[in-house]
Amino acid sequence: MFTENKKIKFLFVFFFVFILLGITYPQMRYYKGNTHCHTLNSDGWATPDSVAKYYKFLGFDFLIITDHNFLTNGEGLNIPGFLLINGEEITMTGTHFNGYRLSRLVNPSGYSPQRAIDSVNAQNAICILNHPRWVDSWYTYDMVMALKNISHFEIYNLNSEVMGLWDSLLTGGNRKFLTMAADDSHSASACGTRWIMVKTGALQRDSILNSIKNGNFYSTSGILIDSINYNSTSIYIKFGTNCTSLKFIGKDGTVYKTVNSNIGSYTFNGSEKYIRIYASGNGSLRAWTQPVYINTLGIGSNQLTVKYSLCQNIPNPFNSKTKISFYIQKDGNVTLKIFNILGKEISEPLNKFLKSGKHSFIYDVTELPSGIYYYKLISLNGSEIKKMIIIK
Repeated sequence: MFTENKKIKFLFVFFFVFILLGITYPQMRYYKGNTHCHTLNSDGWATPDSVAKYYKFLGFDFLIITDHNFLTNGEGLNIPGFLLINGEEITMTGTHFNGYRLSRLVNPSGYSPQRAIDSVNAQNAICILNHPRWVDSWYTYDMVMALKNISHFEIYNLNSEVMGLWDSLLTGGNRKFLTMAADDSHSASACGTRWIMVKTGALQRDSILNSIKNGNFYSTSGILIDSINYNSTSIYIKFGTNCTSLKFIGKDGTVYKTVNSNIGSYTFNGSEKYIRIYASGNGSLRAWTQPVYINTLGIGSNQLTVKYSLCQNIPNPFNSKTKISFYIQKDGNVTLKIFNILGKEISEPLNKFLKSGKHSFIYDVTELPSGIYYYKLISLNGSEIKKMIIIK
């Protein structure tokens, strides 16, 4: 039994280490950002510094400034608690692209659209096809499919929404296309009307951009996701209460299910090819998830390609046993390692070949003392670490 002094000492050490480790191992969370806006360096409404400070005032975490054929050095601005990323809107007759993480200007004079894409990719930057159905840049299915080495485009820019084009590309092409919403602001009134929510571990340039590149984000004009879970058979999602309707959309833009609520689920039947969720509310409130792809293997057999995810153990804190679950996207060897508070590996309860999908097992810690521990999952999909707490 603990004496009163020992209890106080234990709790002090416990919370100190908890805070320290929380800083050392940041948790995944969503960051709010706009990826397309303009300043007085092209046809915007204010200086880069003023535009950035206004977005911070509106509650944004990061901003990519994309002036026409001008590389605005947003990263040179110092605004505490706010991330700025260099960008450019590469503007040609009939085609506009955004380039993120550019180190030098892309001058598109005399360029074809493909050469512009290649010039962005050559800088290890990310290339986005802007407003593919907007006045002078009206892209068809064949035109988009002819572009190589690009997988992102804007689904919602001002009042230009291109869900039909997106579904055509997802259905007819053998490529994965990701979409993003942006306000493309040229005035203060347009700022903060469309944005993306990026899930990542840190508000840092490469962390944000790598998550954008990998599709770990969703687009919105005001409806936010509370939670989303999916496995090899179904998907469940809960939006904020300002959402009034959900649509589960798949192959050819088919609406497989409509739910007049902010909460919904869908069970896959194998014929959808993909499922994406479109949420709506009053007025112009919208949200768009990235598609979940379904690979049909044969009659009555299908496999859902799920994102890699390590779940929080349940229960936590716990006394003797806890359940650890995870999703893997690829078949392969999977290892789970346990570390103590000092980062020393103390056990390896799992090291085996597993099929893609969801897996769970019970971890017995009868022989371990109270304290904070970490469990790390390693597979072909990558690695992820989470905390667990043993109290005896």
